[in-house]
Amino acid sequence: KIKQIILENTSIQLEGIEVPNFNGDILLDSSGRFSNASLATHDKSLTINIERPSNKYEIVIKAQNWRSPMPPNLIFSELNTNGTIENNTLTLSPIKGALYEGDLKANLIIDLAAVWAVRGDFEVSGINLTDMALELKLNSAIDGTLNTNANFTFNINRSTNVIENSTVNGHFKIKNGFIRKVDLIEAMRSNNLGGSTHFTEFSGDFLLSDQSYQFRNLALQDNQLQATGTFNISPQKTVAGDIYSKILLKSNPIKSRLIISGTVDNLTLKK
Repeated sequence: KIKQIILENTSIQLEGIEVPNFNGDILLDSSGRFSNASLATHDKSLTINIERPSNKYEIVIKAQNWRSPMPPNLIFSELNTNGTIENNTLTLSPIKGALYEGDLKANLIIDLAAVWAVRGDFEVSGINLTDMALELKLNSAIDGTLNTNANFTFNINRSTNVIENSTVNGHFKIKNGFIRKVDLIEAMRSNNLGGSTHFTEFSGDFLLSDQSYQFRNLALQDNQLQATGTFNISPQKTVAGDIYSKILLKSNPIKSRLIISGTVDNLTLKK
């Protein structure tokens, strides 16, 4: 009879996801059924403990200074959750964490069928977008402090280990930051988009569906500048935006409609 399985420097190969090697210890009961397991990365940044006291599995996950293997590979200074596997369903709730000076609260449910169906929601507050972009080496379009809440769904194709049919639907609010590549005040004067736009608050709704991005109910406020509009990015990285901007002057407010097109790397403007 096998009572214990020891894993050393174990690797899992997933398409497009780099999972770090880990060590583990799996115990079986006298009848050969799973009893409990302890898994950990080499640096102990992530530990997973699983027990089976009855017909369900109970899971405890703890992480510290841990980089997620899924893009965009965020680093969590802290992450903790408890969960269960019961009736072929994995539930992790609540998930609590800290990253880039902000906090995370989330819930996750995975239907462990032939195609893993994943759904959940999250709320983050106080994320420093500048620090996050620098650490991830991203060419970020926006700086500031991010608060957002959203729900999400996607499938994991077990035959190919590829994420499919992903959607994220939510609301965001960013305070005290800059929008890069677009100077709304200069754009109102000329057809030049170059520069940046400072804001005290920038908010809106978003829908991310596979490789397309839709932003609705956009609202920007900064001293005398106000702007509203919509913005879309296609899977081919083409852009379509419609922005209404206004400079609040006591004598005569300046209003303008800006139509933005082109690509993410080469925006064009038409009034």
